[in-house]
Amino acid sequence: MKNARDADAASAKDVAHYDALGKELIAHMYTSRAAAKVAAAKAAIDANVAMHDVQTVRLAANAAHLQELEAKNFAAHKEHLLHIKEHYANLENVAAEELAADHAAWKEKYAA
Repeated sequence: MKNARDADAASAKDVAHYDALGKELIAHMYTSRAAAKVAAAKAAIDANVAMHDVQTVRLAANAAHLQELEAKNFAAHKEHLLHIKEHYANLENVAAEELAADHAAWKEKYAA
């Protein structure tokens, strides 16, 4: 009976030993998987931060370009308005000259 108990104890010890090894391997596997998931999440966060930085630079460049375009458009519009004013001033000048010439012709015709 003692031999049977000793054999059972030795068998139980072997089972416990291999059970502990199996649990240790499974725990290591889950630890490795968790570490890989944490690393992937960190890489995704780093990529997101890098993209945010790129977009911030692009937004600043776009804003500067837009401001430059608005300044150019404003200058072109102002130049166009000045051209229109000059055109109408020339028309008024021509009309005034024609009116003065007509008036002079009238005065000459009627000796006024």
